[in-house]
Amino acid sequence: MKNTKIILIDDQSIIKKAIREFLKKEKDIHVIAEARNYAEGIVKISALKPDLIVTDLSMPDIDGFEVTRLILEEHPRAKVLLLSSFQQDAYLNKAKDIGAYGYILKDSITDQLVEAIHFIAEGKKYFNGITR
Repeated sequence: MKNTKIILIDDQSIIKKAIREFLKKEKDIHVIAEARNYAEGIVKISALKPDLIVTDLSMPDIDGFEVTRLILEEHPRAKVLLLSSFQQDAYLNKAKDIGAYGYILKDSITDQLVEAIHFIAEGKKYFNGITR
């Protein structure tokens, strides 16, 4: 399996730290940068060219859907995985519609995050446990 470089975008430092710590045990997944919002994230994405951007859906300045749209506007080949607290089909469908590569629930992170990252690294999409 190839190494996957990730940038985390989340306004909550504790969430970023928890994800980073959780992923440390994975030999092929590397968190190369963190950002607290889209503006900080896009600078790091442009400079570091990650394989995957993991972003929270709920952030104070702009939501993860808009973050994804803006990232894809500047970097059309970027792969974005949205983390959400909302288990609603409308959110899942919107994530698919805007071009996200994945959508998982925050309460499923320990069960699905590594699997989602591996699927997305292989070019597959991963939506709350549903792959394609």
